[in-house]
Amino acid sequence: MALLKILHFLALASGIGFGLAGLVAMRVSTGAPPEAMATVMKLRARLGQLSGLSILVLWITGLWMWGAVHGGALGGWLALKILCVIALTGISGYLNYAGFRASRGGPRPDPARMALLAKSASALAALIVVLAVLAFGG
Repeated sequence: MALLKILHFLALASGIGFGLAGLVAMRVSTGAPPEAMATVMKLRARLGQLSGLSILVLWITGLWMWGAVHGGALGGWLALKILCVIALTGISGYLNYAGFRASRGGPRPDPARMALLAKSASALAALIVVLAVLAFGG
């Protein structure tokens, strides 16, 4: 169980870190010359992919621990946390999909919408941590 918790917390820290790094890259690249933007976009895409991988690890370890420790019982705070995790997973999936599609010559996603979604993902991640503390008492 200790190994699952370690993996879970490392994935949590990594996922939040990758997400925040993407926001910082977006902020500092505002007004950058067009030739620099290709590199910035590749960096942000990779950070998004790594954040998505972190979410996958969180799902696997979280569900495993939930079943092993709590027998699948679902209290109010945990139910709200799971809803937020589902929303975060959806946002992350959309951001990665939109970026991937654009990188393959598809339509370029609306930058304002992408920024709003990225900020929303970071806020949801913080809320999920709060809800986890409330759900698991301490």
